[in-house]
Amino acid sequence: MNMRIAVALLVVYLLLSIEAYLATCTLGLFQLSFGPFGPTELRLLLMAGNLALLFNQAKVTLAGSQYLLFDVGGAIGVTGMLLTLVWLIARHAVHLYRAEKLPASVPRNLRPMLRRWWRFNLVGIAGFALQLGLLWFLARICGIHYLIATALAVEFAVLHNFAWHEAWTWPNLKLEDRWRRLLRFNLANGFVSIASNVLFTMLLMQWIGLPLLVANTVAVLIMALLNFALAESWVFRGRLALPGD
Repeated sequence: MNMRIAVALLVVYLLLSIEAYLATCTLGLFQLSFGPFGPTELRLLLMAGNLALLFNQAKVTLAGSQYLLFDVGGAIGVTGMLLTLVWLIARHAVHLYRAEKLPASVPRNLRPMLRRWWRFNLVGIAGFALQLGLLWFLARICGIHYLIATALAVEFAVLHNFAWHEAWTWPNLKLEDRWRRLLRFNLANGFVSIASNVLFTMLLMQWIGLPLLVANTVAVLIMALLNFALAESWVFRGRLALPGD
């Protein structure tokens, strides 16, 4: 199997795992099977593919070109899992929104959340600038592989953003819960961002041909909304009331 397809399969599988874990924590819903496919069906498909390769180096002809069977299957798997991931994120986000609706007699005040949204994005812009600078330094100056450099730059930016969110975006939080929030922030925003940034950076660079920094910029924009939703509904949940909230 082509290395790029193998890495894409691994990253998308990890993203689906993260989504399953988050759904278990927030919704009490643990799900491993999606439609007709689950772990058992995937193992059976892999067994069938291995048996086919044992007796013949199977290749598939598409548009006049030949591809390895596992490369075609891997590309189909990446596409299917990405579509499943987007569908699950949307469905669970709607479920959480409906579960947190206030009674009709109590008007929902969106101003505090919008204020946090703008602060979240301002902090994110500063962290993104830091991330790009580190990515350029690690990849171009230090000579580190761009995927590893992307992961390191994202984690450093995550720590920077968490410090600012604690002090400014979601202030007045209990100090004794800070380490728990940091763990949640790294899991929800950090690990999701690292996996998604690595995946989308690789896809945009290798398959579309975008430059490194442009590909990383697009990857960050894709994850912005998901990161805020996770921070607002899970990481900083249970905060003390702000003036005007």
